[in-house]
Amino acid sequence: MLLQGHGNLIRVFPAIPAAWKEVVFHNLRTEGAFLVSAGRKNGQTEWVRIQSLSGEPCRIVPSLAGAVRSTGAAAPRALGGGSYELTLAMGDEVLLYTGDTVPRPVVAPLTSTAGEANPWGLKVPRTATAGTGLTGKARASSTWGSGYEADKACDGDEATRWGAERGARSGWLEIDLGRETRIGRAVVKELGFSRTEEFAIERKVGDTWQPLHRGTTIAGHRVYDFAPVETRYVRLHITRANEVPTIAEFQVLPPGADAPATAAPRVPVSATPAAPPPPPDPAREARLRWFHEAKYGLFINWGLYSIPAGAWKGKPIAGIGEWIMNRAKIPVKEYELLAARFNPAKFDADAWAQLALDAGMKYVVFDCKHHDGFALYRSQVSPYNCHDATPWKRDPFKELQAACAKRGLKLCFYYSQAQDWHDPNGAGNDWDFGPDAPKDFDRYLREKSLPQVRELLTGYGPIGLIWFDTPRLMTPARSKLFVDLVRSLQPDTLINSRLGQGGLHDYQSRGDNEIPRVVTPGAWETAATINDTWGFKKDDHNWKTPEDICFKLVDIVSKGGNYLLNVGPDADGFIPSLSQDILRKVGAWLKVNGEAIYGAGCTPFGDELGTVLPGPLDKRGQPPFAEMKEWRCTTKPGRLYVHLFKWPGAGFELSGVTTRITKAYLLADHERTPLRFTQAQGRLAVDLPAKAPAAIASVLCIEHLP
Repeated sequence: MLLQGHGNLIRVFPAIPAAWKEVVFHNLRTEGAFLVSAGRKNGQTEWVRIQSLSGEPCRIVPSLAGAVRSTGAAAPRALGGGSYELTLAMGDEVLLYTGDTVPRPVVAPLTSTAGEANPWGLKVPRTATAGTGLTGKARASSTWGSGYEADKACDGDEATRWGAERGARSGWLEIDLGRETRIGRAVVKELGFSRTEEFAIERKVGDTWQPLHRGTTIAGHRVYDFAPVETRYVRLHITRANEVPTIAEFQVLPPGADAPATAAPRVPVSATPAAPPPPPDPAREARLRWFHEAKYGLFINWGLYSIPAGAWKGKPIAGIGEWIMNRAKIPVKEYELLAARFNPAKFDADAWAQLALDAGMKYVVFDCKHHDGFALYRSQVSPYNCHDATPWKRDPFKELQAACAKRGLKLCFYYSQAQDWHDPNGAGNDWDFGPDAPKDFDRYLREKSLPQVRELLTGYGPIGLIWFDTPRLMTPARSKLFVDLVRSLQPDTLINSRLGQGGLHDYQSRGDNEIPRVVTPGAWETAATINDTWGFKKDDHNWKTPEDICFKLVDIVSKGGNYLLNVGPDADGFIPSLSQDILRKVGAWLKVNGEAIYGAGCTPFGDELGTVLPGPLDKRGQPPFAEMKEWRCTTKPGRLYVHLFKWPGAGFELSGVTTRITKAYLLADHERTPLRFTQAQGRLAVDLPAKAPAAIASVLCIEHLP
C-alpha cells in the first residue's frame, strides 16, 4: 500500500514490500480532499508533497527518517509518534523532506528503456508534444508563494497551478516562446469556481500588448481559437476577478492543433476580439434607477464578533474583526457562549438611521447574518439569533426598518449565503466540521440559507438590495435558486455579484476598498471601511479623514460607481464617536454640494484621473500609474461639476470643452453669482476667487448647451 487516508489522517507508505527500494507516486487523492505525492529511494522516504483541494488541516505520518524540514505554505507541527499537523488553505501546498538540500519532486512515470527494470523515477524535462502546448519560459505578475510560480501553469500538469499574490483581483501569465511562433489556439484551465470575471489573451507587439481574444468567465477547462498570428510573447491577462486568480493550465498551440482531451468547449474566433455586451434588460435597468441616483450608502457590520472586538482569551487576533471565529479557530460551542453576553443597551435604530441621513447617505445595508451564522433578526428558521439566543430579546432589523422608513432611506441587508461556521453543512468551518467537500451543502441551502432569505424578504417590507458575500460552492444552479426566490418575492430587489457563478447579478461588487483607476462602465459599487476593519475592533484607530472619504466618494462617482461606507458598532450597539464625526463632516459637505453627487454621471474627460507611465507592469498586471488628485468631474445633463480638491488660485482652465458654456458658478455660493469665463478653441478659462470657499472641496458648476 502506497497511501492510506482516513478522515484528515494520512499515512504515507504504510505497507510496501521491502524489495521496493525506489518508488514514486504522483497526486494520489485521499479522503478529506488532499493530493499527495511522495518519493522513496534506497528504501528510505526522501520527500512528501501534500496539497489541499478544499482548505482544511490534516495530520500526516510521512514516514520520513530524521529531522523533518519543510517548504511551502505552512510549517508542520510535530505531534509525536512520527505524525505532524498541517493547517492548509485551499490550494496550499507543502513539501516535507529530510536532509540539507530541498528536493525537486517533479514526478511522473518514466518510459522504460532497454536494460531498465524499474520504470519509476523523476521525470525528465518536458518537451512540447501534440496536444500539450508550445513550451517557453513563463513569468507572472505575482505569485502566492513557493509552489505557485508561473511555470506551474505551463507544465502540462493539471495538479500544479499558478496563483497570484494574496488579495490580488487581477494578474497575468506570460509565456516567452523563444522566437516568433505561429499560434492560433489557447487552452486555459481555471482552478475551482469561476474566479475570473474579465480577461484577455494577448500578444506583445513592440512595447504594447494587443488582444487576440477577450472574454468574461473561464470556469473550468476551455479552448479559445483566434486569428493565427506570429508572435514570441503571449499572455493570459486577467483584468478582473472576484478571488485571487488561480490558473492550473495555460497553453498556446499552433492553429488547429489538437487540444488536451479534457479541454472543452471550444470558443471560436469572432470578427472582433471583444466580448459582446450583454443584451439590454429593461427590467434590470428599472431596478437600478434608485441605485444610480443614490450613489452613497451606509454599511453596518455588527454581531457577536463585536464582543471580543479583535481579541480572544486575552490575545489579539490578526485580521478583520468579524472573522475572529475563523482566525482564532474558535469551536462552535465556545463561540455560542457569546450570545449569552449579547445585550446591547445602547442600540438605537433611530440614532443609526439619523446618522445615515446626516451623513448624506441614501441606503443602509445591515448585516443580518455574517459567516459566524448568527442572525441579527428574529428568525423562525434557526434559534441562533439575537432574539431567541440572547437576553436582549429584540429584533434590530425590524426596528431599523421603521427608522429608515421614517427618513426615506432604502433598507437593504447583507447575508452570507454560503459560509456559515455554525452549521455543520455550511461552508468554511473546517476546525469543527471538516472540509467542505463531503458536506451536504445543498441541505444547508435548503434548510437554512434560502429559508432565511425568504424570511427577510417577506417580513421587513421593500428591500433595496441583498449584499451576498464569499460565494464558496455557489454553482450557477445554486445561484439561480436565490435569484428565483428574490424575483418571485420582491422583483425590484437588486442582487450583487458576490452571489455566485452564473452572471445573474444586477450590479458588480468590486473588491473590498477597491477603486478602479479609470471610468468603468456598468453598475458597480465599492464597499469600503472607515478604518481597517468591518466588524468592531477595539485596537483599530486608523480612521480615514473626512477629506479622504470625500475624495473617495467623488472619485468613485466620477468613474461611474457607488460608494458603500462601513461602520462597526461596538458590543453595546454604539457606533464609535469618531466614525460619527467623520460621517457628519462629509454629510455637511454634501448638503452644499449634493447635486454634484446624487444621480451624477461620470467624467467626460479622464486626464484628470492620472497618467499611465512607461515601465514594467505591476504585480496585478497593470502599467505604472501616477494618480492625480487635484480635481474630479461629475456630470448631469447640461452641467459639468468640477470638484476642486486643490484650489488653483485665481482661475481654472479646462481643455476639451466642445459645447457652448452659458454660466459658471460655485455651489458654495448660495446666490449662484456668475463667474467670468472665456471660451475659445475647445479651451475654457474660469475666473475664481483667490481663496477656496470650502475646506474640503469646492465645486465649480459649469452650465452648457446640449
